[in-house]
Amino acid sequence: MNTYEHLFTPIKIGNTTVKNRIFMPPLSTNLADKGYVTDALVKHYAARAKGGVGLIVTEVTTVEPTYTYLPGDMSIYDDSYIPGWKKLVDAVHQYDTKILSQLFHPAYMAFPIPGTPQLIAPSNVGPYYAKSAPREVTKEELKVIVKQFGEAALRFKKAGGDGVEIQAAHAHGLLGGFLTPLYNKRTDEYDGTRAGYMQIYFGKSGKNRRNVFKRIRACDFYKRRFRNSILSKDRGKRFS
Repeated sequence: MNTYEHLFTPIKIGNTTVKNRIFMPPLSTNLADKGYVTDALVKHYAARAKGGVGLIVTEVTTVEPTYTYLPGDMSIYDDSYIPGWKKLVDAVHQYDTKILSQLFHPAYMAFPIPGTPQLIAPSNVGPYYAKSAPREVTKEELKVIVKQFGEAALRFKKAGGDGVEIQAAHAHGLLGGFLTPLYNKRTDEYDGTRAGYMQIYFGKSGKNRRNVFKRIRACDFYKRRFRNSILSKDRGKRFS
């Protein structure tokens, strides 16, 4: 174990101390019930905490009611979700494990549940598998979405959570789409420039910025894997 001498030692992240360096990344379970935390979800995350994980990042958690990523998603878009989240957080905390909720807007990756309106995206460009192109999200809608992320973060804090992670990696969902020139063709203040990135991401959680983490990749779908380079190493370095 000398190779991993720091693995079981505490680490401080911002103002939070995590008991060890074992982190559990977001992994979808689809165990939620219409977005609500279930007993199965509580048992799932509590078991990982009991096993010794220092920090858990939950699966994607949607921040608004219109678009569903997967039918078994977790949600936190209104206060009715807080009691379930508190139950989950308390179950994890009993093992001295920290927990973050991964906040997410699926946008052009939303599940096509009947009655879902036209999907949105940074521009009217969607993935190759889409049956129809999404529409460009408006600036007015973005202001609402920014507020929804902030309110979701506050709800998780009220549930006793230790922080949130904003999912903006690998061209995934609305925020990941803003990072890639494949999906972001805008020419306004939310364009693909560094200033545009800052506008959409770093106002995301409003006043609730403590223990807010952004998940990005420095090289999303790099050209060695795909013909189109989405976020080059240089662009990723400049963004970070």
